[in-house]
Amino acid sequence: MKGRIDFDSHVPLYAQLEALIYAAIRDGAYKSGELIPSEAELVDSYGVSRITVRRALDGLVSEGLLSRFRGKGTVVNAPRFLDDSFRLESFKEKTSRSSSRFSTRVLEVDSIQATVLVAHHMGIEEGDQLIYVKRLRLLEEDPVGLFENYIRASIGVSVEDDFAGSIYGLIEQKCGIGIKTAKRDISSVLADKDTAALMGLERPFPLLSLKTRSCDARGAVIEYSEGFYRTDRYQLVISQDRTQGAR
Repeated sequence: MKGRIDFDSHVPLYAQLEALIYAAIRDGAYKSGELIPSEAELVDSYGVSRITVRRALDGLVSEGLLSRFRGKGTVVNAPRFLDDSFRLESFKEKTSRSSSRFSTRVLEVDSIQATVLVAHHMGIEEGDQLIYVKRLRLLEEDPVGLFENYIRASIGVSVEDDFAGSIYGLIEQKCGIGIKTAKRDISSVLADKDTAALMGLERPFPLLSLKTRSCDARGAVIEYSEGFYRTDRYQLVISQDRTQGAR
């Protein structure tokens, strides 16, 4: 592991060590699933106390970069997808800027009638025609998300379309309808039997649930989706501004 501890610096020793280990993981010195040096080895290598080493590792564990296993050691976790975009974008558009390899597996495409619940979310009538798409999102070939999309058939989308890419892009390019706003409900759920099987998870496993209503310029819901992300492979960052004088 490159770098050294500066004992004359005002930066705490544990923070320096945490930064060194983070840099080693980022630069590929330790890959997903590999063990990092033991606490005793880190103590010897950097001349710091075991308490300092433990605090540095605690920080990386809390950030989701490392996991501890009794009798095995400390292991580098698989990379997370950091979703910190404040723009309204599809998953495909967000991941296009990432250096990691993302892909989509289309599991099902069908023409269906809106159920009572889906019709409620979309502001349409029960029985209205929809295009239903079920897709698995993969990061480095590992499933990280499962999505079900419901699109108004009346806008011109059909079961013959290619849904491996951006659905927003498809709607905008084929149908000439711009997606302008969206409302998203976020919650935590446990994976059910079918979802766990598709994503290769052991139950119970916590998932981040995202229900999104995507609207055109008039506010009509054009597409509704229900998505589930693995909490160990996805991190959602929300930026907010505070209005001065607010109470």
